[in-house]
This record gives sequence, C-alpha cells and structure tokens, in this order.
Amino acid sequence: MENFFLLRLAFDDILRYLTVEDRRETTIKDYRISYGHVLEFYGLRGIRDYTPEANELFRKWTDNLYDKGFVCKNFHNARIRVSRYIDNYWAGRRINILNEIPVDEIPRAVVRVIPRLASLTLGQQKLLDGYEARLMASGIRKTAHAKASRATLLLSFMAMKGIDDFNKLRMPVILEFLDDCATEGLDMNGVMEMLRGFLSHLEWIGLKDGDASQHLMPFKKWRNSVVLPAFTTQEFRMMFDGIDRSTSEGMRDYAILVLASFTGLRGCDIANLRLGDIDLENGSLRFRQEKTGVLLELPVDPIAVSTLREYLHAARPQGAGMDHLFLSGHQPYRKMTSMAPVMGRIMDRCGIERAKGKGFHAIRRSMGLWLLQSRADHDMISMVLGHTDAKAFMRYIPIKPHEMRFCALGLDGIECKSEVFHGV
Repeated sequence: MENFFLLRLAFDDILRYLTVEDRRETTIKDYRISYGHVLEFYGLRGIRDYTPEANELFRKWTDNLYDKGFVCKNFHNARIRVSRYIDNYWAGRRINILNEIPVDEIPRAVVRVIPRLASLTLGQQKLLDGYEARLMASGIRKTAHAKASRATLLLSFMAMKGIDDFNKLRMPVILEFLDDCATEGLDMNGVMEMLRGFLSHLEWIGLKDGDASQHLMPFKKWRNSVVLPAFTTQEFRMMFDGIDRSTSEGMRDYAILVLASFTGLRGCDIANLRLGDIDLENGSLRFRQEKTGVLLELPVDPIAVSTLREYLHAARPQGAGMDHLFLSGHQPYRKMTSMAPVMGRIMDRCGIERAKGKGFHAIRRSMGLWLLQSRADHDMISMVLGHTDAKAFMRYIPIKPHEMRFCALGLDGIECKSEVFHGV
C-alpha cells in the first residue's frame, strides 16, 4: 500500500464537501496547503499513514508553532480543522464543513438539542444565497457567508418542530428556539445577531408578515478591556537597524516594514499588493482592501518610495511570473500569505520580546496613535486606516495611563458644603 493512502482518502472526501458547499478558491487553497503540512509532519517523523495518535501530535506541534508566533491564526485554524476532519472521517462522523466546527470539538458536556440538517433543500439554499447577497450589498463582505450559514440553525429548529411557514415564527416559538440555543451553550450574541438579520430579511422579501426582529433586544458585543500595545519609537529604530539588508530576504522585509510604518496598512493588504497598485512616479498607492472591499488611495512617503525602488531593482526575483509586489524568498516563488513570520523574524533578531497583540498589526496601532497625537481629527484617522466605521479607529488607539490625566477635570470652583470623612 502506498504511503499516506488513508490520509489521501480522507482529504479527497474533504475536498468533495468543500466543492459541494461552493467554498471560495482561497479557502480550498488554504486547506490544500494545510494538508501538505500534515503530510510533511508525517514524512519527517517516518509515519507511513494515518493514526489518531499521530494527528494529535500534529495538533500539539501546530499549537506550539502558533504560540511562538511562527504560524498565523488563519493557517493555525486551517491545519487544526484538516486534522480533525480526517479524524472524523475515519471515526465515521460526518464532516461538518458547513458550520466550520468539527463535531468532536463540541464540548462533550453539551447535548445537541437542535439536530442539524444534514443537507439543505434547493429552496433553503436559494434563501440563504439571497440573504448572503443582501449582506454583501450592504457592505458586509468578508463575513457574509458565515453570517448567512448561521441561519441554518433556525432552519434546523423549524424542521425539528415541523414548522413549514415562516409566519409561524411568533415570539413564543422564537423564545423556545433561544432557550434551546442557550441549553446547547451557543454564543447568544451570535444567535441574536443572526435572528435579527435573518428575520428582517424574511420580512423584506415577503416570506413573513411583520418583522419580529424589532421585538428582540439589540445585543452589545463587549470587547476585551485589555489595551493592546503599539511599538515605541525606540523599538522601531531597533527593528530598522536590526534587519540584515545584505540579503534579498532582508531587503524585502525592510521594504515591508518601511511601507507598513508609513501607511499603517494591514498585513493581508500588503501581502495582496500587486505591482500595478503602486505608482512610484507619483508616490501613491491604490488598491481594494481585503477586509472591507473598499477602494483605498493613499500617498506614499518619498522614503518608502525609495526603499521600494531599491527592493524592486535588487531583491525582488526577476522572471517570477507573478505580479504581486512581495514574493517568497525561495523557489518556487509565490505571493506571501502572512506577515506574521516576517514580524517574528524581525523581533527575534532585534531582541524585542513577543507579547499578546505585539505583532504586525501593532504597526497599524502605532500609526493610529501617531495621528491622534498629531491632533488629526477622527475622520482623517479613519480615512488613512481605511475604516468604514468612523468610530472603529478607537480600537487601535492604545492610550497611555499618564496621558489620561489630560482628560480629567479639576474640582476648582466647586464648593464643599459638608464632609463625610475627616482625616486624622
């Protein structure tokens, strides 16, 4: 029997599910890359084919790489999912591609109250496709598919209760649905968000009389109160000085760091930049953001222009056959998928300690902080950072405690008429 025969059978089944679910080409590509890492792990350790124990070792190895910053979050998740899907395949469990949660990752203390639909009817699929299209038209692009997929939970509940008319979704039924979701331990913020959006869509297309979503309390998704860090000026100096620019890879990393520090671009957008997106003659950058889908046009500082010219002339592989601005350092040349390895390499070389939130995105927070300290208004900060929500910039502003004192009001002019405590 050929090596990895069992692994290949399981992954072929995963690809069939991905094709049936009409997943994006980039998603399928991520799974293929992750499957390649599984094979590489098995091969380096002399493991001839699939065993549950070997897959568990692979997940621990992947978690270790992620903790050290060598693997970005998206690739970490893709690797873990592929390995668990393979486990599910050989354990006889259905591969739960639709909900993106492998069956054996569900806490064992939780009991499924709502049996999930194994497949959707043509009418149900068209309904979800229409809902997804409406979400994308409203500006929700990156998460539209995931938000629409959550509505299968409500469709599964209706199938369990024998409800075939959306007009029967009155408040008593909806409250029962919410109770079942809470019993399963689901994220109720996500469930409420799905209900409000999907019920509103049903009323909008005429499948339901009245919009029951108006009776559901708006949810508030509280963010962590931890203030994520930015880089100090000294740390930037250390990173710029610490990169070895005598190598092609070092020149590329230096160009990435300079471009990011002058523009505050997201790592995914820098990875996606193409040669035609940047105009070195006029010093401008024009591209469509991956996260929001919004077209962004920014000026590029002459220092960044000079650095990019140097990289293109002396370090970028010639004849690579790709038009992406930044390419991998070794053959076969390909576009960069993440800036996390670049940042980890730079920080380790410069002796900057890795901490939670102190990665490539911290450069973006630094840009927001510099703009705020230079008295730039909120609209300007949002425009430079490419935000669609004018208030979103606040998540990137790591205000220092001593700077908060400037916001405090004094007690001058307030007469104290009585005292509660007398000091000794």
